[in-house]
Parts: sequence; C-alpha cells; structure tokens
Amino acid sequence: MKALDVLYSHNLKRTSCREGIIEVLMAANEALSEIEIREQLAGNYDRTTFYRSFKTLEENKILHRIVVDNLGVVTK
Repeated sequence: MKALDVLYSHNLKRTSCREGIIEVLMAANEALSEIEIREQLAGNYDRTTFYRSFKTLEENKILHRIVVDNLGVVTK
C-alpha cells in the first residue's frame, strides 16, 4: 500500500506533507519520534504545516502517538 492509498482510504485529501509523513513512517522499521520524522522531512514544510498534518493523521487513526518521558513517539 502506498501513502496515497492510505489517505484515500481515510477520505483525506492528498497534501505533500501528509504523504511525506506517511512515507517516512512506512519506510521505518521501528517507531519514530516527531523530531525524527521532521528531520527526515527537513526544509520541506514549516512547523505549522507539519503539526497540522500530523494532527490530522492522528485524528484519523493513521498514526498513533505514544508519550514517553514527555517526548512524542509515533507508530504506524
């Protein structure tokens, strides 16, 4: 399954940021922190765009946030 398929299966519009976040998570073999995801997408999106996209994906149950020592860790 591709990132675009994930977005469409949840009735979400495609944005490059949403697609980028999903692609980073799909390529990872382990859970990633928000910081690790942002680093892989560095320079492509401002903080506001990243966090709005991140929140949308979380609200639609595409990703899951786990809080460990006040740091957000994300799983697929």
